[in-house]
Amino acid sequence: MPAHALLPAVNRLLKQVEETSGLPVAVAQQSDLSTLATLRPATPEYQAHLIAYRDADEASSYHVAFEAALLLRIVQVPAEQRVNLTEKREAKERVVSQVEKLFKGRLGLAQARQAGLRFYDGLMVQLRSMGPGLWADRWLFEQVPELRGLQAAVLQSQVQQNVPCLNAEVDKMSPAEVVKASPGDERRLRLPGRRAGGHPAAGDPVPGSRV
Repeated sequence: MPAHALLPAVNRLLKQVEETSGLPVAVAQQSDLSTLATLRPATPEYQAHLIAYRDADEASSYHVAFEAALLLRIVQVPAEQRVNLTEKREAKERVVSQVEKLFKGRLGLAQARQAGLRFYDGLMVQLRSMGPGLWADRWLFEQVPELRGLQAAVLQSQVQQNVPCLNAEVDKMSPAEVVKASPGDERRLRLPGRRAGGHPAAGDPVPGSRV
């Protein structure tokens, strides 16, 4: 689905981002993305914003709109005031170590470590994207009413995909320290689901990309 096939409301939103930032927004399909969509804001070296999406289907119009809403939010904040959550080595190793213990005796050392690294990366993506993602969905509902029908379908699909995360057995698959971090919401954060964001091909994840 090339950019010109996006819904008119989405193209208007992309134009708003371009007018606000003074830079072009490139939209491209990348079938090898690990997430449904992601964004890469412009940098001094690359003077264009990039929104990539994975699937060439109708829902991609909403995924692109979601990333565009997040991008608009970013460019409206002065660069010196922008904040991005970054990892700390000791925290990463603590999480990885706990996952390794969970799989001790069931996986080899190398496999257990890879499982821990994947868990940590997914957790960081969720922490970066959950808050901004909730904001983006609400903003689109209020500001782009033409997308409400598509939004409802996309979010309902994601809710159904996340139902297994509510199973109490999921707690046994996650480090206790992570489970205790936020009893009310943690299961929604631990497994790929409602929102994850971003694994851009060039650079660290940015807030709001989604799986």
